[in-house]
Amino acid sequence: MTTSIRSAELTDLLARAHKKGATGFVSVTTKDGVRSVYGTLQILRGQLLSAQFAKATGREALEQIAQLEAPKVSFARSVVNAAQDADIPAITELIGAPAAAAKATKRAAKRASFGIFGRVLLTMLAIALIPTAGFWLANLSITQPQLETAATEALADKAGALDETVSTWLGSSVAFLDAAAAQPTVRSMQTDQQKPVMDALEGTYDVFLASVVGLDGYQTARSDDSALVDENGEKTKFRGDRGYFTQIVNGADTGKQLLIGRTSKKPSLALSRPIRGESGELLGVIASTIKLTNISEDVTDIRVGETGFAMLVGPEGELIAHGEPGTVPDEFSEWINVSDHPALNVPAGSSVVYEEEGVKRIAYTRETIFGWTLVIQQDYAEAFAAVTTSQRMFTLLLVASALLAFGLAYLLARWLARPVQNLTEVAEAISLGKLGVSIEGTGRKDEIGALARAIERLRVSVQVMFNELRSQQRS
Repeated sequence: MTTSIRSAELTDLLARAHKKGATGFVSVTTKDGVRSVYGTLQILRGQLLSAQFAKATGREALEQIAQLEAPKVSFARSVVNAAQDADIPAITELIGAPAAAAKATKRAAKRASFGIFGRVLLTMLAIALIPTAGFWLANLSITQPQLETAATEALADKAGALDETVSTWLGSSVAFLDAAAAQPTVRSMQTDQQKPVMDALEGTYDVFLASVVGLDGYQTARSDDSALVDENGEKTKFRGDRGYFTQIVNGADTGKQLLIGRTSKKPSLALSRPIRGESGELLGVIASTIKLTNISEDVTDIRVGETGFAMLVGPEGELIAHGEPGTVPDEFSEWINVSDHPALNVPAGSSVVYEEEGVKRIAYTRETIFGWTLVIQQDYAEAFAAVTTSQRMFTLLLVASALLAFGLAYLLARWLARPVQNLTEVAEAISLGKLGVSIEGTGRKDEIGALARAIERLRVSVQVMFNELRSQQRS
């Protein structure tokens, strides 16, 4: 250590201090010039220098010592301890600064040792966790879309199966109408010839009423016993304003109209097909009114997991069937309109996520051959349970990997940093004059071993030098 001390008497005091032992070298600058005085100061934690030494150095010397940098604090501490022993009022007020500097040195050493350990620990954690987290994110980015697609496809498959059921049912009803319309007796547009055919249609594929409507809009035949003319011979059953009739007259291949029975209060479907002559000219319209009971049951029987169900909706938002019991009453006089349902406001063949009564759901829509819409919906949590499970599993794996990596990194960091900490403590002890300390790690074949051997050689060299100084003093 080097410090500037104005008192020339320090030289003699240092010489006298040789008798107390040796710890380090002090370069002293006086007014007469610069000369190196190699003295030894035994640091004995509180009684290192005599009170006479502290008085000789004086206040001015202590002021300079108080400003020493951290590596030079050990010398300052020795003078301060001497001042404390001498109980010198003029300089005891300066004791706090060197003492604080000494404490700061200890804290700096601890931070340095922890810094090595911390840096090694963080490096090991980064090496272990960055690839693990990258692998986790990569797998999640691949598997999550796959699982989400699988969940949506499950709803689409249910919708496809139900669409096939509805389309088969409706297609069969249309086929029976076509077969009846092709009969010569029906083409005759004569009531007595058409009546047996209408009777045969009733009860087929849920048909509860079959009829023929002439181009004037009046029925010419019915499957029930209702009178078509009154006692004056006037026609009574006008159907020219019904949708299923006007659609055919206006050129549609198939007429369809959702109805509610006037007396039954139950939903029904009126289907119609054209009756054409040999030349293809339009002769009339054949129609059947079909109960929707069976098709509604097919819809309500569809279940997807524990929370999924189906809906069948008409072209104007009429709720034909619903998988939740009680949603559609057994009897009603007006259609329940669900056109504002989120699933009906997206293109058919797509899915939508929405909240209903505080429950997050996903729905898939599919359009049938008559413009009806099938909706398959399910609680989001159940539909994407596989995704949630996958995320939870990956998270647990990441946490477990992090804990394992931290444990291994901690042990490895201590294994790497501990020898450096030990050597730091040994070097500090040697700087304080404790030359009897043992140095561990000199047998290692790595850089730590080389550093330990170097410190051991330094300790031995200092010990030899001090021994020579003592021999010279005795002589």
